[in-house]
This record gives sequence, C-alpha cells and structure tokens, in this order.
Amino acid sequence: MRRWSLPLLALALLLAIVPGAGAQPKDTLTVALPSHAPTLDPHMHFERVGILVNINMFDSLLHRSTKLEYEPGLATSWKALNDTTWEFKLRKGVKFHNGDPLTADDVKFSFDRVTEPGKEKKKSPQYGNIRAVKEVKIVDPDTVHVITDKPFPLLLERLVFFPIVPKKHIDKVGDDAFGSTAPVGTGPWKFVEWKRDQHIKL
Repeated sequence: MRRWSLPLLALALLLAIVPGAGAQPKDTLTVALPSHAPTLDPHMHFERVGILVNINMFDSLLHRSTKLEYEPGLATSWKALNDTTWEFKLRKGVKFHNGDPLTADDVKFSFDRVTEPGKEKKKSPQYGNIRAVKEVKIVDPDTVHVITDKPFPLLLERLVFFPIVPKKHIDKVGDDAFGSTAPVGTGPWKFVEWKRDQHIKL
C-alpha cells in the first residue's frame, strides 16, 4: 500500500469531517476550519481562524504584494507628510456589500472604535497594533491623515490588515448584530449566514 503524504492525508481527513461536503453545488468551495472566532467583527477578535474568514469580507487601506511590497487597497496612494503624519487618498467608487459608499468617515470611525472604545465597550484586541495612532483627521471626502503620537515606522505594516468597517451600518444595527448576523465589508466575498459551530457561508 502506497503511503500518503501528510498534507494529502490531512486534506482527506478534513473533507471527510465536513458534513455534506460531497453534496455541495459545483460552484461552491468548502473549507474546513478547526474552530470559529467568537465574533465576525474584525475589530473584536485577533484569532487566526477568524482572520482567515475576515480577510474575505473586509478590506484594508493597504495590501502586500507577492513580493512583499505595499500596494493599494482601499487607499490608492499614501505618503508621509512629516515624522508623525501620513496622508492616504481613498479609492473612489467603493461600496460596502449593503450598497453604502465607502467614505472618509468610515475610515476615521474604524480607527476610533479601536483606539477610543468608550467605557461601555470592551477594548479591542486590535488596539495593541495601532495604539500609536493618536488621531485620524478627515481632510476631504477622499483624503485622511493618520497621526501618530510619535514616529512609528511600523504604521504601514500594521495597516496591511486593519479592516475598514461601515459607520452608518454599525450605528444602525449595533455592534452585537454586526459581529454575528450582519457583518458588512468591502471585500471580495459577502456574508450570507453563520450557524455557530456548523458553518459560515459567504
């Protein structure tokens, strides 16, 4: 009997434990995950499995290319204005999955909800990554300034996966619903359904 390679064996076992994996339509990709994050709100957890789901639903200002170079995401350009201020130009015409347009308000809101959560909200696990951010200023509808409390060479790296979320939508549905039944992003995949301990459908 020929021995299977470990990766192939692992793949076979993963597919075997996914209920109904063989009965999926041809245009459906089923991915087995060892667990689920406690929430789909990308700012309220920092668990690897949840991040793997979130990167499909949410976008960041920047991405990394296959050559590990920074490339545009929701921002089309960026530059340092001084030691503590970076300017980001936002991509025009971007819409969240619910049809709302991406605005500079959403970018500011995304940072504010992590750096200034308020007494009634728990501190975001993402806080440590961007705690150097002192303020986000809206310059115009397509431009924001990210201001740090001191020179922070890691800022761009920390923004590679810092998801931008919709202010108007979260204000409407609330944080709990946003993290469970109504997450909305600008990423390539749109949320459909989450049955806890069973599946997440995008």
